[in-house]
Amino acid sequence: MNQKKRRIFTIILCIILAIVLVVPMVVSLVPAAPADEISGYEETDNAEQEDTESYDETDTSYETEESDESGDAVDETYESTETTGSTEASESAETSESDETSESSELSDASASSENASEDETAASDTDAQESEEQVDVSALYHQPDSQSNLPAGGETFRAAEGVYIEDINVSGMTREEVQNAFETKLLALANAGITLHMDEETDTVPAWKMGLFCTNPEIIDLAMIIGQKGNVLRRYRADQYLAQNGSVVLTLDLTFDEKEIRKTLTGEQDHINIDPIPVKMVINDDQTMTAVDKVDGLKMQIEESAEKIKTFLDQDWHGGPASVEVVSKVVPATGDISQLADVKDLLGDGSTEYDESETGRFHNIELAAEIIDGTVLYPGEEFDFNKVVGDTTEENGFVSAGSYENGEIVESFGGGICQASTTLYRAVLEAELDVTERHPHSMTVKYVEPAFDAAIAEDVKNFRFINNTNAPIYIHGTAGGGVVRFEIYGKETRDPSRTLTFESRTISETEYTTQFVYDEEMEAGDIKSTGGRYGLVTELWKLIYENGEYVDQVQVNESEYIMAPLTYHIGTKGASEEYIARMDDAIATQSPDAVKSALGG
Repeated sequence: MNQKKRRIFTIILCIILAIVLVVPMVVSLVPAAPADEISGYEETDNAEQEDTESYDETDTSYETEESDESGDAVDETYESTETTGSTEASESAETSESDETSESSELSDASASSENASEDETAASDTDAQESEEQVDVSALYHQPDSQSNLPAGGETFRAAEGVYIEDINVSGMTREEVQNAFETKLLALANAGITLHMDEETDTVPAWKMGLFCTNPEIIDLAMIIGQKGNVLRRYRADQYLAQNGSVVLTLDLTFDEKEIRKTLTGEQDHINIDPIPVKMVINDDQTMTAVDKVDGLKMQIEESAEKIKTFLDQDWHGGPASVEVVSKVVPATGDISQLADVKDLLGDGSTEYDESETGRFHNIELAAEIIDGTVLYPGEEFDFNKVVGDTTEENGFVSAGSYENGEIVESFGGGICQASTTLYRAVLEAELDVTERHPHSMTVKYVEPAFDAAIAEDVKNFRFINNTNAPIYIHGTAGGGVVRFEIYGKETRDPSRTLTFESRTISETEYTTQFVYDEEMEAGDIKSTGGRYGLVTELWKLIYENGEYVDQVQVNESEYIMAPLTYHIGTKGASEEYIARMDDAIATQSPDAVKSALGG
């Protein structure tokens, strides 16, 4: 019996030692909870269906998973670990040990890369702020969750655990409001990161938010609050162990981009990045010889293909911060044949007129029009269209307000003065004997050329057009400065050098202008000025042809009619007395300018 008792005692002692020594060892072998267990939490306010948060190893982000079909939350499977003992814990250790090692490595890499990206994103934000005054509203970058909506009961008192990051921002110890501010700060940094579009050597940078950037997982705000704080004791213990072993848990933003917004942005960027083709052009050298410069093809961005490429890049390869993308482009062939321009070397015709440089508005517009026309090349059979070449005479296109004719009166309008440019070019065209397809006289005669030598311009009403009727290209050279605007037309001279031309304006009929007096309430009493005073004319322009200095023929070029503009005296009445008005009425009744001027003095 004694021996039997000793045997029983020995067995009991072994069992006690096993309990004391082995069980703690087994418990110590239980691995830290994988991130899906760390992030899991239960709703305690009678929710019909609970959610669990799981760590996705492929992109280091937390995502919400639906509960299983039974209606019991996936979280509840972890509660059973408290009652099933060391067997289940050991099985869990075998299956999760390698996963934990992988997760730890990935989280460390994510933390390091996030820190590196932070500096780049901050720089991108600063650069974008300099390039554009547009600002994005952070609330438009994600769906704002209801405050505390996903936190369990009592969650309003939580502060984020030590070692919790949103991207590269440490939110440890923060309240939910502070975590949300940190989330929005990071989202704004990503939104303002510059995306540089490349097309050959042309570039333009736009902020990422213009590509339709949107965050799809703002629930990480709440997730950051509950890691290590919600769940049963074992899950909280595992979360603490995970943080202790890995140093941090990095929550990343899930971002998406709207292809429609990308297309919209690209459409608006075309003018900045497209490369216009440069046709063959001529250059006049200092010795007045001509040199042809070959054409350069252009590039045009292809919106649909570029949008698809950029969307793929942003979704798959962009890691935040500044980035560059080569857009899809299509070659736009330039026009012209440099071999044909070898024949352009002769001056076919030229014309010049003078203007008053003190009239700065007119001078500016004349100079701008000459600059635009300068360098134009027309191939055989091509037509020059003044309104198309010069474009709309608007402020946006660089023109300013100056005097011009409108319905027989001089008024201020944008582009006033360009008619002198078209008139001067008309004279060069006449000398070159090109075919004029459209030309109009002014409503009244102008000072800078004789009647019938002018060519008026009025958008959508009057235009000046002509065709290159030669067998070689022509080159138009225009200059303005020093009170003179000049156009020269170069090409291949095929006319007989003994043949010369002169042009003559002939008056067919004339209408003398009348005199009239008008009161002007905006002029001070005692002031007077005159306008108008143009004869009405019907004129013809003739081309006279000479050979070896002898007249041989004449050809009518045009017929032009100009309306009579009365000589109008504007008499100031601002602040005038009744006596002054009566005196002026008596003077005006005589229809004598001298009598009116005498009456002004009282």
